Amino acid sequence: QEPPAAVLPPPRDDGRAPEGIVKRIAEEDGQRRSWRNKLDLSRALLEDGEVTSLNEMACMQAYLTWVASGQIKCEEDGSHHRPCAHADASRKISAMLWQFAGFGDAQRFIARRVFPALPSYADHFTCAVPMTRIRDIAHRGDIPHELKQEIKHTLQNKLHRCADPGDMVTCHNLIEKCRRENRYSGSFMHEFEIFYKELKEFFNAGGLDEKCHTIGCSDDSLRGATEEFLKRKHGGWLPNDQLAALAGLRELVAPRVQAEQQMLLFDLELEKYAFVLLSQLAGELEHAQRGSGDWWGRLLHVLSLSLKQSELSGIGVEECAAVGRELSACAGSVGGGPSTFLSMRLAATADRALRICFLLTQQLEAAYSVVPKLGQALRVDGHAVSVFVEAEMRTSVLFQVSKFVQLVMQEAKRAAKLPLWTAISAGTGIGRVLRCNELSEAWTKKLPAEGAIVFCNEAGGDEELPPLVRGVVVARDLPVLSHLALRARQLGAVFGCTTERPLYE
Repeated sequence: QEPPAAVLPPPRDDGRAPEGIVKRIAEEDGQRRSWRNKLDLSRALLEDGEVTSLNEMACMQAYLTWVASGQIKCEEDGSHHRPCAHADASRKISAMLWQFAGFGDAQRFIARRVFPALPSYADHFTCAVPMTRIRDIAHRGDIPHELKQEIKHTLQNKLHRCADPGDMVTCHNLIEKCRRENRYSGSFMHEFEIFYKELKEFFNAGGLDEKCHTIGCSDDSLRGATEEFLKRKHGGWLPNDQLAALAGLRELVAPRVQAEQQMLLFDLELEKYAFVLLSQLAGELEHAQRGSGDWWGRLLHVLSLSLKQSELSGIGVEECAAVGRELSACAGSVGGGPSTFLSMRLAATADRALRICFLLTQQLEAAYSVVPKLGQALRVDGHAVSVFVEAEMRTSVLFQVSKFVQLVMQEAKRAAKLPLWTAISAGTGIGRVLRCNELSEAWTKKLPAEGAIVFCNEAGGDEELPPLVRGVVVARDLPVLSHLALRARQLGAVFGCTTERPLYE
């Protein structure tokens, strides 16, 4: 009989400060030494309605990610719980995460980032006595006594008593040792290799290629698309061709992600590889000869594919589909380069696509703003904390979408003979003009009480804006989703940039 699904309590608006979740996790983590208990903390926080806001979920994501990666150490706590206990907690957390994901795009984005940190709850891990293969391996008669004891005490007993991600490292080191020594029977090595794969499945440690073979190629409905994708991935095909095959495969996988954990993890690996391909394509298009009909055709095609990736992840579904249709309508008319009217239409379409990126990124930046405090409270390495936050903000498909959109806007305005401003934060600002070489110099100057409009030659994109800055004009292009761009929008400061020196002056 299927166990009852875990239910996420409705969101509460009780004025709780986001720092509350930081204190709760930090206090309880010290008392919950084992991986099972740390997983159970996340389950309890969700079931008790302690995690309902984006801030709180971002903290839970960071916590589980640091636990899974070893930044937060797990150790035995004297209890004896087989891996089925971990799998059961994962099943309940996953059910509530999907409910949370239904609240909006930002909620779905964060929920999708939590899933890889959870163990598998496949049937063979939720049974009463999972992972029996390692017991049989440890009792084989064709291996030396010393190896039997090592497998039994460092792996078999540990897994059945108090499993944690460190066991994956133990198993890896053991099997590497056996491979190097190359003196054990083929049947022993075959069984050990199978168990190693099973353990990687439990800890969700397999990469994209492995998931393609174990999931994609073993499913009749996915086999053809998976084989085509692998052929292009390893056959030296261009990133554009690989991305097309990947999109086709994701269209088959994505409808099954909520019902099947393995399909969800497969989809997440495909999404990660899509980010890599889009990054390569963005670099190619930025440095290619711009403005030709061929260049426009490639750019609009890649932008459509990148929006499709977001749509398949369930982020901005309706808007991504609408912008994709508009791009397809424009693509057929750019053969010799866009006309003035078409250029203006493309600029408007790009602006609509940019709003999708801005809205999600603003929500995420606000959500992850509490995470550094959690890292400090848990004594996680400061570099690991900053890398985590930066990665969450900069490794999404929509970050790549913003690059293509910026290219469309720049070249569409050039073709339409419009001023080559990138209006990162549009509006009206009133203040006294302040000229600086670098934006950071504004912090060293006394700003007028009525506010300042800063004109500067350089800005790195990571700066903070002084409170009295009402507007910024930069004589260079900046990524539209840079930290500086997001901060300007949040503060309501007008922000524009241009590489055209006469226009700037």
